[in-house]
Amino acid sequence: MPLSLFAASAVLLSGCAIDSDNGSAPSGEAQTGGTLKIGSNGDNDHLDPALTSYVPTQNFIRATSRQLLSYEASTDENTRIQVKADLAEEIPEATNDGKTYTFTLKEGANWDAPDGARQVVAEDVVRGFKRLCNPYRSSPLLGYFQSLLTGMDEYCEGFAKIDPKPEPMAKYINSAQIPGVRAVDERTVEFTLKEPAGDFIYMLTLATASPAPEEVLDYLPDSPEYRENFVASGPYTIGEYTADKSLKLVRNEAWKAETDPLRPAYVDSIEMTMGLSADAVTQQLQAGTLDMSFDTGIAPSVAAQLAAAKDPNFSTVDAGSVNPFLWINVTSPSNDGALADKKVREAIQYATDKARSSRLWAAKLSPRSRTASSAPECSATTTSTCFRPPITRATRPRPRPC
Repeated sequence: MPLSLFAASAVLLSGCAIDSDNGSAPSGEAQTGGTLKIGSNGDNDHLDPALTSYVPTQNFIRATSRQLLSYEASTDENTRIQVKADLAEEIPEATNDGKTYTFTLKEGANWDAPDGARQVVAEDVVRGFKRLCNPYRSSPLLGYFQSLLTGMDEYCEGFAKIDPKPEPMAKYINSAQIPGVRAVDERTVEFTLKEPAGDFIYMLTLATASPAPEEVLDYLPDSPEYRENFVASGPYTIGEYTADKSLKLVRNEAWKAETDPLRPAYVDSIEMTMGLSADAVTQQLQAGTLDMSFDTGIAPSVAAQLAAAKDPNFSTVDAGSVNPFLWINVTSPSNDGALADKKVREAIQYATDKARSSRLWAAKLSPRSRTASSAPECSATTTSTCFRPPITRATRPRPRPC
């Protein structure tokens, strides 16, 4: 039984050897079949891609939802940061002086809709963006897109006035338009930006940018009804789920492997047991009753012992840390309300020694995220692996990868 740390979304579908149903452990090249068993302290923050912001939840999203662009599942640190086409046939070149991106969707990329497999179409992509600023529960990553996509500010202002119930929200989504996200035809979607943004293709890999099937309009975002009627586009879908206790993913029969070179999807099912302490997860990993950890690390001393012993069943995936976040209270009266001034917040952001902060935090973190100190400093040549901290949650300018 391999002992692994579930520290990056690439691990979930990367082909780590796992226990088959009869308890045998395949070795060598990745095998198809069996059940991947994961231990967790907590639950996913959301099952709705539009709402998630918790890093471990990206593993669930990767298994169940596809985006226009994504990343290849790989343990190679250079391979896994290269953006690849997912639902899109290819990564397009920007036109209109860097402000327009036109994507063509792959044929055969399907939803597991209630009435059978259904093609993911351009209108699903548009619907995904329209849901982000719904008045019931808007996306925590809305700021990435709202001030960048043409007309989205105005669209969201109108949406804020709508009664936060399924029927009126669905009516608004179906009638109001975002000029910057347009379905040209069934398989072509066009994005128009207010200004050129070299990081836009990286933003489209976020779970927030996932298409949304028409069925989601029948329910409040991520409500119990939404979860009970979950519609997947990835290789897995929800088989069983009890909040804060357990989650079982089973194969999505509508998914076609030939349309998805980024997710090998070796296992037949994925079982996640929640409510376990970090010590319990570590013990079960060592005992062989779990394959991976979801949201807990293991004690550095234990990791050091396993690494020193060169245990062939022990593996980690380095993942640059994006914590801690810096939250700023823009309503504070201190210093004559200085933090309400965007220029003051920008000054704090630029004054922060990010490289030194990374090194300090790396010394305190568990092995699963200890590579924070190796993350590149912000520069003109770094891309999605380098992030400036957000200035505020409510009123910050659009956060941008360096």
